[in-house]
Amino acid sequence: MAKFVSRSGQLPMTADVVIIGGGPAGASAAWALECASPGIRTVIIEQGSQLASGASNASLENFRTCWTSLGNARLMGRSIDVFRHAQDLLGADIGVKERGYLFLGFNEEQADGLRADVQRLHEIGLTHVEYLDAAELQARFPQAGPRAVAGKYDPIAGWLDSHALVHAFVRQAANCQVLLDVPETRIEVEGGRVVGVWTPSGRISTATAIIAAGARSRQVGRMAGVELPVVVRPRQSFTTPWRHADFPEHSPMLIGAAPFAHVRPEAQTGAIFGHEYNWNDKLVKADGEPAHDYLIDPIYPV
Repeated sequence: MAKFVSRSGQLPMTADVVIIGGGPAGASAAWALECASPGIRTVIIEQGSQLASGASNASLENFRTCWTSLGNARLMGRSIDVFRHAQDLLGADIGVKERGYLFLGFNEEQADGLRADVQRLHEIGLTHVEYLDAAELQARFPQAGPRAVAGKYDPIAGWLDSHALVHAFVRQAANCQVLLDVPETRIEVEGGRVVGVWTPSGRISTATAIIAAGARSRQVGRMAGVELPVVVRPRQSFTTPWRHADFPEHSPMLIGAAPFAHVRPEAQTGAIFGHEYNWNDKLVKADGEPAHDYLIDPIYPV
């Protein structure tokens, strides 16, 4: 079982792999390394005071298969296989609720886009994803409302307890040590190769570092001379303790095109909303610089 090391505790002097970031990506990397090479010595370095304390705290904790990119689709297929068999693979209940994703169209242009998406998904083998016309949509999912005229339904989708998942991954990495509350991390490189990772508590000698630091990944990569193509786009989410009676607990996640929010049931009587909005970085750039809908370097808190 993984060992948690305080900043004032005994920091390992060496490791086979150092993972920077203790969210789902970093924790799953530690587990995958243990599966591939039992007994491998890994160290997870997390900036926060607990695992999954970055963007995971505001995550809607959802998953889906309906990615038109073949690479994403294959990654999610593997992930969902782990989610479905978490008790066997991780020895934990991660609260999987496979209730589906329902993308909604409110006009003919959006309906045509959903139909084209489903055709592409079928071409790459995701034949379980369905296109729903207005009549079928209203018959199966009346909670979508009378204004919706089409839907793209992914039944192999849903949500889970991401914190339970992260801790389950880490528990299964037998020789993993976790260092929390680390304000600064620096990858050391000599002759084009990683030789260690520096922290305020000391240096860990290693030849391999995995960057899984979420919004900070680009900044961490620069320390090793690598400019990772990672950008930060703002999103909003909020939870309510009340849910309309016409929005049942077994409903799929509902996703509409802008300006509509996306929403799913939460707990017994609540709902959780997410929203993407038009945004640019003009307020944080110098005069004369072009505006973008993303940030290169995050503004904290993320």
